[in-house]
This record gives sequence, C-alpha cells and structure tokens, in this order.
Amino acid sequence: MSPRRRRPRVFYTRAAARDLEGIAAYTRHVWGPEQCERYLDVLEQTCEQILPEHRHLARDVPERPGIFRWRAESHVVFFRDVDGDLEIVRILHARMLPSRHL
Repeated sequence: MSPRRRRPRVFYTRAAARDLEGIAAYTRHVWGPEQCERYLDVLEQTCEQILPEHRHLARDVPERPGIFRWRAESHVVFFRDVDGDLEIVRILHARMLPSRHL
C-alpha cells in the first residue's frame, strides 16, 4: 500500500483577500446579497479546484515566472505553487492587466 498523499492547502495573500472583499462589495451593491454569496462561492470553489491534477490546465503568466492563471467567471485567479500548497496571489477582473496588478 502506498503512503497517502496529503491534500494541498489553499491560502490567500493579503492582496487576494482584499480582492475578494472588493468583489463582494461591488457584487452586493450591484447585484444584491444573494448573488454576492453565489459568486463568492464560485470563486472560492474555483480556487479549491486548482489542485495538482488540474494545474496542467492553468496558463502561465509570461511576465511573472512561477505565477499561473485560471479563469473563474468574469475574474482570473492568479496563483503559485508553494511547497506543494497553492497560494492565491490575486483575483482580478478579466479586463485588468496582470502586468499592472501583480
């Protein structure tokens, strides 16, 4: 029997946590509290799904070596691998330029 591999942890930088707060405030204001809750759930579930077996589907960010991106609805999750865990670096609207915000 092979040893059981631990599930990678997902953690957020302060900037990514602020991004989620801003997304929540905007979504709540424009679309209401129910849509805000649903959208944040989608973003958080997306972050949890970027596991080692799916990372090969992520695109790299050429101007930031070691950073990868994953599309989530109208936003893009930027992340990196840290000792087998997943660090969410930023969560930006798809129209935002990564070169200005990473």
